[in-house]
Amino acid sequence: MSRQNPMVTILVLAAIVVAFVMIPKLANQTQAVKRYEHYTDFLADAAAGRIETAKIINGKRIEGEFRAGAFSGSEQPFTKYQVEANLDAATIEKFIDEHPQVKVAVSGGSWTDNLLAWVGTIIVPVVILLVFWVFILRQMRGAGGQAFNFGRSQAKLLSENMRQVTFDDVAGMTEVKEELEEIVEFLKEPERFRKLRDLFREAKQHLPAIIFIDELDAVGRLRGAGLGGGHDEREQTLNALLVEMDGFDPNADIIILAATNRPDILDPALLRPGRFDRQVVVPNPDVREREQILELYAKDKPVAEDVKLSVLAKRTPGFSGADLENLVNEAALLAGRRRKQQITIAEFDEAVERVLAGPERKSRVISDDQRKVLAYHEAGHALVGSMLPEFDKTYKVTILQRGMAMGYTLNLPQEDRYMMFSNELRDRMTQALAGRAAEELVFGDITTGAANDLERVSQIARQMVTEYGMSAELGP
Repeated sequence: MSRQNPMVTILVLAAIVVAFVMIPKLANQTQAVKRYEHYTDFLADAAAGRIETAKIINGKRIEGEFRAGAFSGSEQPFTKYQVEANLDAATIEKFIDEHPQVKVAVSGGSWTDNLLAWVGTIIVPVVILLVFWVFILRQMRGAGGQAFNFGRSQAKLLSENMRQVTFDDVAGMTEVKEELEEIVEFLKEPERFRKLRDLFREAKQHLPAIIFIDELDAVGRLRGAGLGGGHDEREQTLNALLVEMDGFDPNADIIILAATNRPDILDPALLRPGRFDRQVVVPNPDVREREQILELYAKDKPVAEDVKLSVLAKRTPGFSGADLENLVNEAALLAGRRRKQQITIAEFDEAVERVLAGPERKSRVISDDQRKVLAYHEAGHALVGSMLPEFDKTYKVTILQRGMAMGYTLNLPQEDRYMMFSNELRDRMTQALAGRAAEELVFGDITTGAANDLERVSQIARQMVTEYGMSAELGP
C-alpha cells in the first residue's frame, strides 16, 4: 500500500483541482445561455436593444445578460449570452460609443479562467511527468531493474492442467527443432511484429472471429529466396504469422482466410495441414457468371431496354469481375459525356474496346503513307483470319489508335474455351503473322509494326514445345 501512496496522492490532488475549476463552468453551462456563432449577430442584437450588460474578457470573449423581454413570446428562451471575438482597444472603444445603453465592463479574465490556464500550462504537465516517473519506478521494482522492458514475448504458457504435447507425439524431430529455433529467433525481436500480434489479440477478444489477409504473397513468399537472407523484415513477418498459426491453441475459434493470385510462390509452411490447408480456386467467370456480374453492376444504372446483357456476356470471354465492373463504369461515363439519358449498346461497344485496347488516342498525327501501311497490315490480319475455318470471328478492324496499339483487328470467340487443339494454336500464329506478310507483299519491305505480333507468336510457339509437348519433330 505504501508503494501506491505517492501516485494516489497526486491523482487525488489533480482531481480536486480539476473539479474545483470545472464545477463553476459546468454550472454556467446548465443555464439558458445563447452562444453566438458570429460577432456580427451579437452586434445586431445589441443594436436592437436586446443586450443589458457586456463583459469583455481579455478581448477574446464577451459574455453578459439580455434585457428582460428582449425576445418575443410568452417565455424568454435565453437569459445570458456568450460570443467569441478578437477585439482590439479601438474596436472596444467603438462598441462602447455606439451602444451607450449597454453596461460594458472590460476585464482581464475571471480568476477561474486564469486558474484553468495556469493548471493547463503548469500543473497538468507536472502531474503527467510525476505519474510517468512513478510508473517507471514501479516497473523497475517489478521487473528486476529492467525499466524499459515494455515489450514482452507472446509465448504461450503451458501449465500442468493443459493437454501435454511432447516430442514423442510428433514425427520429424529435426523439423520440430527447426521450427522451435525460428520461434526463439522471433521472440528476440517482439516489437517488430506488434501490429500482427495486436491483430490476433483483438480477434481473440471478439471470438468467434475471422481474419482475412489480402495479397498473402506479399508476406508469405518462399523464405530463403530474398536478398536479405533469413532476417529481412518480410521473412520475419512470415515467421510471426506462422507462430500465430502453430495450432497449440485448439479452442481459439479464429478462422484465417487469405487471398492471392500467386499461390506458386507461397512458402510451403503456410500450406501445411492446420494452417492454410484448404485452397479454393476462383477462375475468371464463365458466360453465365459474366451475365450475372453485369446485372449486378448495371442494376443501379439507366441501361437502355435494347441492351442485352446476355449478348454482352458472350462478347466478353476472359473478362474478370473487375474487368466487367470497369466495362459498365466506362459505358456510363461515355453516356454522360454524350449527354444521353440512358446507356445504349454503342457505349457498351466502345467500353469493350477501351477495356481490351485502351482509350482512343486522337492527338497523335500520322502521315497518309503510314496510315496506308497500317491499313494493309490490319487488312492482312482480317483477310487471313476470315479464311481460317476454325478461327474466331472478326469483330472489328481499325487503324484508329488505342493505348499502345497503332491499329488492331479484334476477334471475339463465340464461346468460352478451356482447352485448344494444336491446329487452333497454329491458326493463331498464322493470323498474327499475316500483317507482316501483307506489308512485304504490297510494299516489298517490312516495318516495326509487327513487333507485338512476333512477341505473341514466339510465346505461343515456346508454350507449344516446352509446356504442351506439341512438337512433331521432338515429340512430347
